[in-house]
Amino acid sequence: DYPSKSPPRYELEAQWLRGVQRQQLQQHIDEAYLEHIGECVLYVWAECLREFLQKLATVEAAAKHVAELVISEEKASDSNNSSSMNSPSKGVDVLCPDIKSGELIIDRKSVFQPHLARVTQVQQVPVVLSRLKESRKIATATHNIYAYRIKLQNNVMAQDCEDDGETRAGSRMLHLMDVLGVENVLVVVTRWYGGVHLGPDRFKHINTATRAIIDECGLLDQHEDKDKEKKHKKRNDKQK
Repeated sequence: DYPSKSPPRYELEAQWLRGVQRQQLQQHIDEAYLEHIGECVLYVWAECLREFLQKLATVEAAAKHVAELVISEEKASDSNNSSSMNSPSKGVDVLCPDIKSGELIIDRKSVFQPHLARVTQVQQVPVVLSRLKESRKIATATHNIYAYRIKLQNNVMAQDCEDDGETRAGSRMLHLMDVLGVENVLVVVTRWYGGVHLGPDRFKHINTATRAIIDECGLLDQHEDKDKEKKHKKRNDKQK
């Protein structure tokens, strides 16, 4: 009856294929048949299996990457006590602030990860970058794009950005930070290139990562509170 009336019979056999993964693959295979009823689906199934394995390999590689980052950070913490973490860096009388790293964004084997530090002076920027690059994974990444906005005395805003080879990515980050109204913040987005060109999507992921780490650190809430205060003040001024 195949292929006119019924699909070919198949069995999924693999030691690593269990539970949810087996169900997902079986669902992909069944959906592929339903999309090609009455046609030969063996080659379609083969492509479906290839895509499933490729996606699975990407997820596992990302998980391994995260584990390696955690291990390297734990080793760094063990080798440096809390006082040395905040000590001046190589003779520069500038303290390194705490650095928060965000969730990974994965697309076609490219991996993006944001980092954020609260900075109050421009001299802290290279210190933070140097601290981040103590991680071999970050130091050898394809791009480490960053942007910062620091409010100085007399309300002067010091701001700058760096593409690190990803043309216009830094300026886009800086524009987003300006729109969000965040101050005294340095955001770094690390990208590990996966071998597949993402086109404009790479900028979307960089900005998404930037906004996510700002939100995760609670800075979006502060910006919204400031906006509410300004609107409330304007309303009161008009009433007067």
